[in-house]
Amino acid sequence: MIILISLGMLLCLLVILFGLYLLRRRMTDEPAVLKYKDVSVEGPVGFVLVAAGLAAFVILVSLYAPSLERENSQLSDDNDRIRTERDTLKSERDQLETDLDLEKEKSGKLAIDLGKANASNELLQEQYDQAVEDLADTKSDLDEQTALAGKLTTANEDLKRSLVNETARLTQALSQARKAWQSADYIALSEADRAAFDKVKSGVNALNSELVLLAIRADHWPRIAGKDAVATFEIYRKDFVPDQIMPRGAGLFDFESEEFVIKGDYQGRISEELRTSLADTICGAATRAIVQGVPLEEAIKNMPAIDGFEVDSQLVASLVEWTYVQMRIKLLAADALVLVRGYADGERRRWQRDLDNSRAAIRLHENVDPNAKNDDFALTFRADATKHMLGVPSGGQTVYGNEDLPNLRAAEVAEILKKLVRKCSAPSPAASPGSIGIKILDGFVYPQHNEVDRKARVHLLVFLKDHD
Repeated sequence: MIILISLGMLLCLLVILFGLYLLRRRMTDEPAVLKYKDVSVEGPVGFVLVAAGLAAFVILVSLYAPSLERENSQLSDDNDRIRTERDTLKSERDQLETDLDLEKEKSGKLAIDLGKANASNELLQEQYDQAVEDLADTKSDLDEQTALAGKLTTANEDLKRSLVNETARLTQALSQARKAWQSADYIALSEADRAAFDKVKSGVNALNSELVLLAIRADHWPRIAGKDAVATFEIYRKDFVPDQIMPRGAGLFDFESEEFVIKGDYQGRISEELRTSLADTICGAATRAIVQGVPLEEAIKNMPAIDGFEVDSQLVASLVEWTYVQMRIKLLAADALVLVRGYADGERRRWQRDLDNSRAAIRLHENVDPNAKNDDFALTFRADATKHMLGVPSGGQTVYGNEDLPNLRAAEVAEILKKLVRKCSAPSPAASPGSIGIKILDGFVYPQHNEVDRKARVHLLVFLKDHD
């Protein structure tokens, strides 16, 4: 717009100059008329041109000023905008320069880290190469060890086979020795005693077919000096049979490590509960089997539930079967001694536990030959029981250790069996039923750590009437 106005003003100046030129030269004196809206000018041509040029120039000047102001305002706004954009670009450039410096710094650190990483990589490569060499050496050693292990495995299998064969031979030899001793004992009996013995043996063999959890086998040991039993039997749990590698023998009860409470007596209360209804429950089941002819297994299943304390049902069933056996022995009109011997396995560490003072003193039968104590075979014990103190004083109380466990376990079992013998009398019309006594034999600690040795074995020495 300003450019057009400027061109118009220039044209007006040219017209004015041409009009002045005509006036000076007076090239024509003819009048001319100029009209604009209601205004008209009449005069010589030069004058009219000058007047018209001046009028147009004035008009263009009046138009030029506002346009120029608007243009200047627009230019000022554009200049401010450009200045703002320039400042923004400058700020962005400064930020880019700062970022570039940071990136350069990071690049420098990365270059340092890369150098360290390269050095570490070289070290790792050296270590890897060394490891590969070591692995090759280890593989060679492993191959040698594998070959040696193969030889050792073969030798071990040979030893196992030899052990099995030797165990079989030992078991057979012990069995033959027992039979020989039993035969010798039998031959030494009078004819009347042999008849009585045959009756007892036949009765015991019949018992075996009725028992579910327990079993009875003839034996020759242990013995009590001066007590000539016509027969010796061991009563044991059938699930002990896999552990019954002679001469260690099976067991009737087993125990937890470091404990003398029978396994399955979860609260250690069986001995106490036998003073109440538990004894009646056990005796009642055994009596029903004897008097009513109810199968022993069925009599056990039909026992009333045991309330008031926690106990393993298999343990209670074992006590019922043992009670059944001792009642049947009485019915054979035979006297018997029940010999209880406790055992413990070797300890891995030294330990001690508190012991109630009421358990510290017991009476037991010592081994006639203490040097034979390491053997479970051919043992003879003294006729008279002697008092033994268990545990040791410690801080005003008594504590027991692994060496006391065998006799503590035997005492626990003996106490339970005594209560059952007293509570459960033989339901017999016979005038003279047999009697049963309970004795404790000095126990033994095996050196090996083996849970199958945490047990109590129970033997039955049967006497004919009128014997001690």
